[in-house]
Amino acid sequence: MTVVINNYDPSYAYLVSSNRGTIVKSLPVGTFMTLTVTNAAANTTVTVQTLRQDTVAGTASITG
Repeated sequence: MTVVINNYDPSYAYLVSSNRGTIVKSLPVGTFMTLTVTNAAANTTVTVQTLRQDTVAGTASITG
């Protein structure tokens, strides 16, 4: 399973998790960062949380 963050901003911290498998983060290229879940199974969910001082945290999940 591959997830692409298409609005990557290095001023945020990105916390990623998965309910199955292991997440491998690629080095960002411009505003894109790719997350690859190894050993993913059906109904794997990836959650990305963004954190930055003085802003509200954001969270998004995708299941595939």
